Amino acid sequence: MSDGPEKREGDGRENQPALPCLSPLHIGFPSKKGTKGGTFSDSLIFQILGLMQTLSPQASDWQSVRTDFFLRNVRDMRQKLLIIQKCVTQICIIGLFLLSLHHNNKDITIINMVRNPFLTYGYNGPEYFCDRVEETKRLTSLLVNGNHVALMSPRRMGKTGLIRHCFAQKELQDNYYLFLVDIYATKSLADLTYELGRSILSVLKSKERKAWERFLQVVGSLRTGITLDGQGQPSWNLEIGDIQSPKTSLDEIFKYLKSADKPCLVAIDEFQTIMDYPEQNVEAMLRTYIQDCNNAWFVFSGSKRHMMGEMFSSPARPFYQSASTISLKPIPLDTYTAFITNHFECNKKQITAEAIRYIYEKFEGTTWYIQKICNELFALAEPGIPCGIKEVDSAIVLAVEEKDDTYQDLMARLTAKQKTLLLALAHAGRDIQPTSGEFIKKYHLGSASAVQRSLSALQDKDIVTNSSNKYFIYDYFLYYWLNQN
Repeated sequence: MSDGPEKREGDGRENQPALPCLSPLHIGFPSKKGTKGGTFSDSLIFQILGLMQTLSPQASDWQSVRTDFFLRNVRDMRQKLLIIQKCVTQICIIGLFLLSLHHNNKDITIINMVRNPFLTYGYNGPEYFCDRVEETKRLTSLLVNGNHVALMSPRRMGKTGLIRHCFAQKELQDNYYLFLVDIYATKSLADLTYELGRSILSVLKSKERKAWERFLQVVGSLRTGITLDGQGQPSWNLEIGDIQSPKTSLDEIFKYLKSADKPCLVAIDEFQTIMDYPEQNVEAMLRTYIQDCNNAWFVFSGSKRHMMGEMFSSPARPFYQSASTISLKPIPLDTYTAFITNHFECNKKQITAEAIRYIYEKFEGTTWYIQKICNELFALAEPGIPCGIKEVDSAIVLAVEEKDDTYQDLMARLTAKQKTLLLALAHAGRDIQPTSGEFIKKYHLGSASAVQRSLSALQDKDIVTNSSNKYFIYDYFLYYWLNQN
């Protein structure tokens, strides 16, 4: 199971499985007389990518890359290029194989091509999804019985993966239109409207023509930005700035949801983001739209528990008692142990129970980090040599080093006081009360008011989070990087 950066929808990603992670491949290409060595041109790479989409659309998760490095506004270009390079490398390897088959090149040999079962992005079926049996039943039952759901958990605990897994259930696939909308990077009502409209169209265009034609008939304010391609399929050509009247467009979108020929399930990821929009009364407006829409049910997913809790539990807020609540907890250690051990053994690799416990405790059961370290371990593991704690530490070093440039740039953007406080939090451990006199004195942080200002800034940047008035660095890799450096 995974929850990726953490990923992200609206361009059809809900129908696109995860990019396969491959173990090292040994590929032998037949040499041709007179052929000189060299690198592939851009045009050939584009041909390979085009062939990948034509012959094997199951093999790539284009939206994960697009979201993580563009919608998420990652500023570190070196980090973008590093991970995009990894994705393109894997795509090209598979693409070359398919290209050779396409041209009946029978001399190609591929040895030991194995999918890495520990996904860090996307969803690729129940085989690669760990547990959440009861949560899946509960979420599915609430939705099919006409309930809205507020799904809460800390970041990277697996909320989006659970939604994808739930939406993959046959009962929902057969009877509902399923829309998953990521609004993490949105800054305004216009951005929300843009993402909602794009997500709906990306799902509908894979259905019968009448499904998306109905949508186009209703959304008149968006129609000029939606064109038909050479195959007669609709294409979303709007940019965020093109939505001039978001309230009008939002009204049309909800009009469509009310009149769709099938009931709709709409999951909005990082729903608490709407609290930061500059427009007034966004919560009240959305509550009115949703309350009046008797053909759609919503999942409001959020990782900032205090904000989500306030939205759905405070009598003064529009969404008060409007949704059933599911709080996602860590998957139990014994369940994860069975899942990890099984995938290693199925691929003739081994990992010790002590190593799995070590990973689990190191990352406090947080799904994405466990998946990431197991992904690294699986790639490093050799047949007949069990992965132990030493190998886990090596995998953590690799994962943290991969983020070095990103973290260097992050630190460079902090003020001196913010940086000092962040280093103190990393050194002191997790679940700290940084405004206590003892903590301030120990790390020479100045006044309590100065610490509070720096703390608020670090929270606004999503670097530090809090629970029960105790604060910690939410990114475990950043936490370990700070301690190493």
